[in-house]
Amino acid sequence: MNKICCLHFLQCLLLGATQDCVFNEDKKEHNFGRACCRSDGLPSDKDLITGTKICCNGTLHDREGQKCCNGKLYDPEEKVCCGSELHTRPPTPHVCCGGVIHLDSTPPTLGCCGGMEMYNRTTQICCEYNGSFSVASKNNRDCCYDKDYDINKEHCVSNRVVGLGEDLCGDTVFNTSSNVCCNVTLHEIPTYPWKCCGENVYDVNSLQCCKAFKTTIPISQNCCGKDFGTNSTEICCNGVAHPKEPSLTCCGTERVDNVTTGCCAAKPYNTTTHQCCSEYMNIIIKLC
Repeated sequence: MNKICCLHFLQCLLLGATQDCVFNEDKKEHNFGRACCRSDGLPSDKDLITGTKICCNGTLHDREGQKCCNGKLYDPEEKVCCGSELHTRPPTPHVCCGGVIHLDSTPPTLGCCGGMEMYNRTTQICCEYNGSFSVASKNNRDCCYDKDYDINKEHCVSNRVVGLGEDLCGDTVFNTSSNVCCNVTLHEIPTYPWKCCGENVYDVNSLQCCKAFKTTIPISQNCCGKDFGTNSTEICCNGVAHPKEPSLTCCGTERVDNVTTGCCAAKPYNTTTHQCCSEYMNIIIKLC
């Protein structure tokens, strides 16, 4: 036989996943990349990629006017491949579903949901997701992944169908008129003006949220670090609070004076004995 697969039949089946072997094109028995079927022992990658050849049952054939159905070549003008079997092509519109040919009308109205269940596309909807499916009436209904729901009573939240006025907090359904979800933690809606700060709710009239650390402090303070804030008498140096003094400024997490101390890459140094070489990655060197 002058047309052979690059691997023996068994090797193609066992090694297809790693060798990118095309054995039967209609079954997608190959990976992306280098094709496996060869003609006369020579690589046929170019022929397959350019669409001039078809690989069927481990053998390379001219693609024009031919398709492959479960290892059998056929003329798509005369035959239909359905359920891995060849059928005579009906003269009218048709749908293959569940391995069975179903005759359709003109214009076509039938569809196949999940590859298994017939439905009327004008009056029904098909909800498909990840191999699961359902068919329902189109009347006031929509899809939530593979489930259908009544749009007048429900809505879709993160692949879940919940009632109008409901939402999800993690995996828990809650009533939005009486509860609030803060970072997957449920709370009763407070009587005061509120916002979420991390997992907690807080009174916006008296507190503020330091979002970087998701902590609350009085509105009279400024956020500084993880556990506290600063007021008008303090200075915040990279998350560390210090008493505020006119002659002092921040250098990293420390306070330094502006007279004899400089700051080099967030590190203080004595300006009378050292200098900062900013052109050399802010290295502090001793003066000569």
